[in-house]
Amino acid sequence: SVEPWLKTRRPPPGGKEYLQSPQDRKKLDGLYECILCACCSAACPSYWWNPEEFLGPAALIHAYRWIQD
Repeated sequence: SVEPWLKTRRPPPGGKEYLQSPQDRKKLDGLYECILCACCSAACPSYWWNPEEFLGPAALIHAYRWIQD
């Protein structure tokens, strides 16, 4: 299953959160136009044929956001 949170090997120094640089944030441009409504699943043949194994395009973009972030 998908675990939608970040995992770190050790806590950040000083007990503070990790900050995101403007350059790292720019990598996410283009990913947040999708509102995760999953309407694209209705048009996805891979999802029609194998919904038990393929989570669909909305799930993939959501996972990719976490990976890139």
